[in-house]
Amino acid sequence: MHVELSRFIERDLQEIGDHIAKHNPTRALSFVEEIEEKIQSIGDNPLIYRLRPEIGPEARVAVHGRYLILFRLMDNYIFVERVVNGARDLSRIR
Repeated sequence: MHVELSRFIERDLQEIGDHIAKHNPTRALSFVEEIEEKIQSIGDNPLIYRLRPEIGPEARVAVHGRYLILFRLMDNYIFVERVVNGARDLSRIR
């Protein structure tokens, strides 16, 4: 299934990379690439990911390390809303 990204994803990935780069610049690049690969793989079988109705209607979450990929299954595509640290209060993310 086709995966579309919200306007927030580029910024989310940049912030994740910047945070990791403070300690390990090489790992920052590879980790962001891994998240990008995970995002694309969601389209292969989106229904295996857990529903999270407390975040929003039809919200689902894929996990990569400490980060959560928040997405919704639309009629004929996957819409990835955000990529955030799992320690964040998800009910406050906009």
